[in-house]
Amino acid sequence: MSESESIPDYKFNPMPVSSFIQTSVPKEGDELDLTVQVGAYYYSQIRSDSYEVVRLLESRADSCHFQVIGVIDSLPTLEMAIGQIPTMLHIPLGLEYFFSAQLVYMGTAPLTDEDFLGYRLYLEDLEWSEARIDGTISDLIGQSKEKPMSPEHMTYHYGEVVSRY
Repeated sequence: MSESESIPDYKFNPMPVSSFIQTSVPKEGDELDLTVQVGAYYYSQIRSDSYEVVRLLESRADSCHFQVIGVIDSLPTLEMAIGQIPTMLHIPLGLEYFFSAQLVYMGTAPLTDEDFLGYRLYLEDLEWSEARIDGTISDLIGQSKEKPMSPEHMTYHYGEVVSRY
C-alpha cells in the first residue's frame, strides 16, 4: 500500500461491537445528533441492567475506530469507564454503527499513545510507514485534548452517512 492510499472503506454490516448490542439497519433519511469526539466514551444499553462501553479512537467520513471497554452492570459514568482496562484494543466499523447501536455520549478524556496499541498494529498491517503512523496518532491525541464539538447532525442517505456541522 502506498503512502497516499487511505484506510479501506467499511460498508455497513449491522455487526455490533459485541453480540450484546442490539443493532438495526438504518433506513433512508434516518437522522441522528451525536457528539463525535476522538477520545469520547459511549455506552449502549444491552439489557435492563447492563451497558456496553466503547471509546472512539478515530472517526472518518466512512468509518470509525473504537476500543471496547467492556460491559458494566449499572448505568456507567465517565469516571467508571476511564478506570476500566479495554477488553478489545481496536475494532474498525462503518460510521453507520453510530446509527445502529444507539450510542450515548458519556464524555471525553485525552488519549495517550498507549490507547493506540491495537490501532497501531492495524496500521502496520496496512503497511503504513512508522513516520505516518506516529504522525496520525499524534494528531489524534491532540484532537482528543480539544473541546468536544456540539452534537453533529448525521443523516443516512443512499447507503452512506452524511454529516453536516
